[in-house]
Amino acid sequence: MKIAHVLSHIAEVHAGVPIATCKLGCALVRLGVDISFWTTGNQDEAVSLESTGIVAHVFPRKWPQGWRYSPDLTYEFNHKISEVDLVHIHEVWNYPQLATAQAAIRHKIPYIWAPRASLEPWRMRYKGRKKLLYFKLLCERIMNHAVCMHAVSDAEIEGFRQLGFCGTAVVVNNGIEPEEFRNLPDPEEADQLWPKMKNKRVVLFLSRISPEKGIDQLIPAWEWISKKDCYSDALLVLAGPDDRGYRRQVKEMLKRFNLTDRVLLLGMVSGRDKLALISRADINTLPSYSEGFSNSILENLAAAKPVLITPGCNFPEVISADAGVCVEPIPEHIEEGLRRLLDMSKAELEAMGQRGMQLIHEHYTWEISARKLITVYQAILEGRAIPEHPVPIPIGPDGKALLNELAKNTQS
Repeated sequence: MKIAHVLSHIAEVHAGVPIATCKLGCALVRLGVDISFWTTGNQDEAVSLESTGIVAHVFPRKWPQGWRYSPDLTYEFNHKISEVDLVHIHEVWNYPQLATAQAAIRHKIPYIWAPRASLEPWRMRYKGRKKLLYFKLLCERIMNHAVCMHAVSDAEIEGFRQLGFCGTAVVVNNGIEPEEFRNLPDPEEADQLWPKMKNKRVVLFLSRISPEKGIDQLIPAWEWISKKDCYSDALLVLAGPDDRGYRRQVKEMLKRFNLTDRVLLLGMVSGRDKLALISRADINTLPSYSEGFSNSILENLAAAKPVLITPGCNFPEVISADAGVCVEPIPEHIEEGLRRLLDMSKAELEAMGQRGMQLIHEHYTWEISARKLITVYQAILEGRAIPEHPVPIPIGPDGKALLNELAKNTQS
């Protein structure tokens, strides 16, 4: 079973989608699937994949670079596509998705399209007419030719339907590697890196600094929190890569609400520093208007941290597991949710965090997500009905997926 995954980029600085897709690819390789990545950027960006078993084809960009235009990718993909059984395309708005989908249609190779929340109704409204026109002119045909659409939540399928998609859609959530969060650094490491945290209760926002994340609602909510004496020891930490210059607007909001001393604004945090930051946090918050299926929420739950989320995070299981609170993305409700968590005892927060960690271990690992995808891949290659909510394929004692004979034959 040979699967080509298409991405706009794989650099970790772009956060969400590249990280999730690389983790998913690694899990698929461990289960015995032959995976290749097709993307644009610098060859150095593929170094981190060298030991994973994923073959990364990284091609230089030409003008307009912001569109990730790469004629070299088009040329090579058209020459190599006959060597793969299935193409799995991620994201929407860049050249690699168009070029590889067109190649798959031309060569009659089935492909799955995973918009990764790019087509959710809130985002389409926020992007405006320009994106809708782009979709109508260039993407609608790609969607309608896909053998199925890959959603990361049930809510995302509704967005496909609103755009007129009547075909098959499957739900395979993002996952996490629990082992990465089993032995976290001592919280004091974060205090040494960022002394402003010392002796503070830390509420952590760890995601892209981007308009859809609800920071514009979180900041006025935090102003109300900061005025109350009982929360004088609470510090809001905003950490993550800047998305299209939105960090500048966030800094202006912090000045306008007189919060520069009550909020710590960090940039991109990765590696051990990121783990130390998660370890130090008492509460995690992501008050988004629109999410696919947030890596940040999964990571903090895996680290046994209670979370404050919104309906746009598409994760109702957090509430059913009593692992956090869910509020509407408006300041009054965010403040109420934060006060509820800040007023809990340490024991209550720890118990909530443990429930979240159990939820992740039982349902949201990358291995489970990869096994679900293999079920989808096999159904496509065998011409069977594709399940909307696939069951994870069984694995053998060697840790490899138990592919049936037809799927094995596709590798030869």
